Amino acid sequence: MNNKVMQFIIILIILLNRKVDTFQKWTYDDQKAWSIDNKECSDHYQSPININPNDLILNDSLKIEFHNYNQPSSNYRVTNHGHSVQFDYIGDSIMVPMITGSALNGKEFALQQFHFHWGLEPKFGSEHRIDDHIYPIEMHLVHYNHDEYQSFSQALQSRNENVAVLAIFFDIQNKNNPDFDVISEKIQHLQTTHTNYSIDLQDRLILQFLLPKNIRNFYRYHGSFTTPPCTTNVTWLVMNQPNEIGFIQYEKFKNVIDHKSGKPIGNNYRQLQQLNGRKIECSFQHHQQQQNNNNNNGDHSNKSISMIIILVLSIIDLLAFLTLSKFYMFK
Repeated sequence: MNNKVMQFIIILIILLNRKVDTFQKWTYDDQKAWSIDNKECSDHYQSPININPNDLILNDSLKIEFHNYNQPSSNYRVTNHGHSVQFDYIGDSIMVPMITGSALNGKEFALQQFHFHWGLEPKFGSEHRIDDHIYPIEMHLVHYNHDEYQSFSQALQSRNENVAVLAIFFDIQNKNNPDFDVISEKIQHLQTTHTNYSIDLQDRLILQFLLPKNIRNFYRYHGSFTTPPCTTNVTWLVMNQPNEIGFIQYEKFKNVIDHKSGKPIGNNYRQLQQLNGRKIECSFQHHQQQQNNNNNNGDHSNKSISMIIILVLSIIDLLAFLTLSKFYMFK
């Protein structure tokens, strides 16, 4: 191998390392800098957003169907990658958890991975908000269009809403959630490991138990990934009602360390992004919508009553006029 070829290889390795460092160096502390190396992070259709009830469009035809979510599986590899704790699906395509239904135009989307965002205090943590309400934890289950693509990377490159993320909120209660123990135990094992260290799941996990009890009520909108490169290729399905975990289980999140910085990973949520004219569809009659309808009905009722009163008074005035007219006529 001559010197020129050797020099070319060395330069190529240096450039690749710089590219990797650039991709990995982003932090939640300086989110404005994300768009310097990732231009799409300043795009108009970014996530997360605040789901304002006044912006909702009712679409009660929206449905989500879950396939293999009720099947116990240990086919997950768990990694502390410095920004979150991520569970990658490593099983075969036959038993891969999937979502489909009218919310995804009938296409099947296969699970790629799921991860968490949390706060170091319970009053912070979730990326999305519902009517400005913040939850302590938000879980993202990332799926890709399995009908048309063989892999997540292919679906991501297509840039045509071929990625769907299911967002689940978690509230904190005093009692531990036994269905969450498999998750919290692995998170505890990753507290003292180095960044990008992975362990395979040993116990079986049933994803269905991580969902809220009511899976019919959710919101849908078009957005992006909430971390660099912020690709705007995502159909967001945000559940309205939270699941619950115990305070002890929540505490285990707070002790996960990013070993590059030596700091806890918590507060790993992106700042809210502007809606910029996007529509948010709602699969159910939101209480605010119901209240507005009731107010409108009340307005109509009040107007009807007012019209009746005016009509009655007019009739009384007319009768009084006729009576007086007859009185003067025969006087």
